[in-house]
Amino acid sequence: MKKFLATLLIVCSLFFMSAAQAEVETYTGEGKATMSEAETQEQIIERAKTYALRNAREKAGVYIRTRSELRDFELVEDDIITMTAGVLKITDTQIEKTLVNDAVQVFVTITVIIDSDELKRNIDDFIDSHGNIHAKNIPADAVKYEHNGHSYKIIDTGLTWNDAKTYCESLGGHLVTITSGVEQAFVQDLIINRGTKGYYWTGGIRDSDGNFVWITGEKFSYSNWYKGEPNNGGKYGENVLTIYRHPGFNGFWNDMVESGGDGVLPFYNLENSGFVCEWDA
Repeated sequence: MKKFLATLLIVCSLFFMSAAQAEVETYTGEGKATMSEAETQEQIIERAKTYALRNAREKAGVYIRTRSELRDFELVEDDIITMTAGVLKITDTQIEKTLVNDAVQVFVTITVIIDSDELKRNIDDFIDSHGNIHAKNIPADAVKYEHNGHSYKIIDTGLTWNDAKTYCESLGGHLVTITSGVEQAFVQDLIINRGTKGYYWTGGIRDSDGNFVWITGEKFSYSNWYKGEPNNGGKYGENVLTIYRHPGFNGFWNDMVESGGDGVLPFYNLENSGFVCEWDA
């Protein structure tokens, strides 16, 4: 009940603010990345752009999701996560390259705008007459997980990580994020029983410090890495998180390059990849 009331209160506040003001809001996101020996300048620029856009989304905070936990009638956890889904427009991108300790470092600044009228329309799409959040674009064959109320769909199409991320967001969702052992077990079961590919993209990505984070801003407190991972191995630097679907590796996590493939083993070719979309409704 608390989760529902908190979510409804915040979203309704955004609704009435947008209706009254109806103006364009501008946000600036910043991203920094240091080039590894295995990366090209084009790849490091794209990585810095991803960080900058994520930073802008966090500042904009269009969609609100709350997660709270009561224990013995006492509130022990109350996280508020802000997210955007398809309402940002990029108006400017500035790229600066410098040399730090013989390594190329890229700074990217992205400026985005949000029209409050467009925001209102999006909120209308996500709230029904009773105030329940729903995602009208969730595919009919997505699977609902009763533990958290989220919906998931396995996509057996070989896209790059960035293209898979864009696809999920175009439907109002995001690449899957796994924040607990029970969610891991559920997603792993879906991949094994409904998937046909060898590995699947998730919403995990390295930040500017080289640590893995979730693209939604959720805490990266749970992990299920295969032994020795993440190792940032391969030929081009491995900055995104995948889940294996292969005997002896099922469900374990691995770091991969955004474009797919390691340049050596056919198993890691893009044609053997898929991805998992998640909707928080």
